[in-house]
Amino acid sequence: MFSLVPASHFASAMYGTKIIDGNLNDWTISDLVTVGKDNGQAGGANLDKLYVAWDDQYLYIAIKTNNTQSWDVPTALG
Repeated sequence: MFSLVPASHFASAMYGTKIIDGNLNDWTISDLVTVGKDNGQAGGANLDKLYVAWDDQYLYIAIKTNNTQSWDVPTALG
C-alpha cells in the first residue's frame, strides 16, 4: 500500500532529465510521488518508493523496493 506525499514536496520540481543507470542518486525528494508501507514480505513485492519525472522527450519512473529475495519474476514497464 502506498501513501501520497504532500504536493508541496514535488509540485514544482519534477521536470528534469534522468540518467537510466539503476542508481537513484539523481532522483530527489521533488520527484517522490508516493511512499509504500513495509508489507513484511521477504519476496519481490515489498515496494518502498515511487518517483516520477519528465523532460521534453520522456517520462521517467523509478521504483525502489525493500526486497530481500527474488521470486524469479522479471519486472518491467513497457
